[in-house]
Amino acid sequence: MSTTATKHAAKPDVHQVILTKPIDIVGEKRVFVVPATVHLRGEHPPKSIQWINQTGGPVTIWLPNADRYLQPYEDPETHAVHEFITPFDVAPKGELLVDVKEKYADGRYVYNVYCEITKDYAQGNSAPDVSCP
Repeated sequence: MSTTATKHAAKPDVHQVILTKPIDIVGEKRVFVVPATVHLRGEHPPKSIQWINQTGGPVTIWLPNADRYLQPYEDPETHAVHEFITPFDVAPKGELLVDVKEKYADGRYVYNVYCEITKDYAQGNSAPDVSCP
C-alpha cells in the first residue's frame, strides 16, 4: 500500500518525523530520520505520529512491534486495516499518520526506513526508535 500526501498543518498533539532529502557525506548520499527518537511520554505526549517523506523517492517503513503502542492503521484510500507485521510503502512527498494507543507498555521499539533513492536505510540513532518512556 502506498500512502499519499495530505496537506494539513501539524497539530500540537501530532509528533512529526521527517525523512530528510538525501545529504551527500563524503560522496555517499544518506537520508536521516529527524528526530531519531520519538518519546511517547512527557509533558505533551503525542496522540499521533506522522512520518513525512521528503527523500525525493519512495520509502518503506517497517514498524515490527507497533501493535504494542500504535492504534490499528486504517488505510485512508482502501479502508483496509493494516497489521504491523508488514511494512508500509510511502510515496514521494507522502506521509504516514498513525494514532498512538492510550495505554501501552514501556519499551524501546526500533523500526526501519528503507529509501529507494539511496538504496539504503535511513539513519537515526543507529536505527530510529519509539521510546516509552
